[in-house]
Amino acid sequence: MRRASRNSVVCRRGGRSHGSKAPRTARRGSSAVQRRPLRTRAARRAAGLTQEQVVLRIETDRATYNRIEMGHSAALLDSLILIADATGVSSSDLVGE
Repeated sequence: MRRASRNSVVCRRGGRSHGSKAPRTARRGSSAVQRRPLRTRAARRAAGLTQEQVVLRIETDRATYNRIEMGHSAALLDSLILIADATGVSSSDLVGE
């Protein structure tokens, strides 16, 4: 990155970062929650299901489910419960607690 002015940074693609000098991080005492990957892939495979079969059971699109399984997206509580029901495990087993 190169500096465009005193208070802003220009990204390589030419976009400005609205005066930010550094990436934002969670501050001490903030409500940021560290995500841990769910055990959805292990549960799905143990149940002998494909991603497509789970997607049909929980009525979502495959891209969303794939992002949840890969750990790139957090699952909402209702999605977590549906995935647990579809794979025959408890939601606490998916979370790992």
